[in-house]
Amino acid sequence: TFAVNVIKSLVNMSFEGTTQCELSWDFQGSSPILQVTSPGNTPAQSSHEDRQQVPVLIKDLCQGRLNMEISPVGGLSFTQASTSREDKEGLYDWKFFNAIVSPDEDSPTRIRDVLYDKKTMYKLLAVTKLVNADLEKVLRYFLTQVWRAKEIFDQEGISEPGKVIPGHKMARLISLFLCGDISQVDEILPIIRRVVAGDGLDVVRVKELLRKHVENYDEWAAE
Repeated sequence: TFAVNVIKSLVNMSFEGTTQCELSWDFQGSSPILQVTSPGNTPAQSSHEDRQQVPVLIKDLCQGRLNMEISPVGGLSFTQASTSREDKEGLYDWKFFNAIVSPDEDSPTRIRDVLYDKKTMYKLLAVTKLVNADLEKVLRYFLTQVWRAKEIFDQEGISEPGKVIPGHKMARLISLFLCGDISQVDEILPIIRRVVAGDGLDVVRVKELLRKHVENYDEWAAE
């Protein structure tokens, strides 16, 4: 079920004004299903063997309640529903939806935490694969690098990006990310120092490092 309850709406004859409404949904623990079949057929016409399907939502998103506010210029923002029986917190409370439509200073952290949530991202990969297999490969590669970077940050005890600023620490992290050890610190540190000094990026040396340590670099990179 999906319900919209208008709490307050002030609109003039020019249809300008503000609106506040409460959105709620409850799929009774079951997610909507995405089905894909061969071109020219519909899921209803296809046998079970001839169609692929995957649930779209994780369990946490199968039920929810939040307030939506529409500004005079059409902007959207979300707040906690005033009629909520419980204070639902976690990755997928109202702050998650607000981070998408009306970002604030906390939104990058919320989006980062969602990217770190493998349960959600594996669901996204499964849905993306049904829609476009090539796009799924790109997304999987991106997420793999995000998760690897998180593991390195955790191992190095870094929780905030600002702690990466010192040149040697940054070189160490980049080396760990590129090749899994710190063998390239001496190669990376001069590149960082040159940028910090305002002398620009040594593109040739960067390409050499990437070509040496990044698989299929030549297929992805534009010269």
